[in-house]
Amino acid sequence: MGKEGYSQVSIISKIVKNIKEKIENGHEPDFVFITGDIANKGLKTEYDSFLEHLIVPLDELMPTLLTDKLFMV
Repeated sequence: MGKEGYSQVSIISKIVKNIKEKIENGHEPDFVFITGDIANKGLKTEYDSFLEHLIVPLDELMPTLLTDKLFMV
């Protein structure tokens, strides 16, 4: 997160779309692992972008995401 804005948001939106399609077909993920940097320079705007584009949409799709299914490594 935090490097190239457009391509980053584009990739994240594809991930969210893929997960949404899986859920609509009855295949909700058991877990979501985030394995990498969530901010490039540790700026507030990078963390805000991470939340806005990935965590909030996934939380809306998977209500138990934040309490039971999300692991950040």
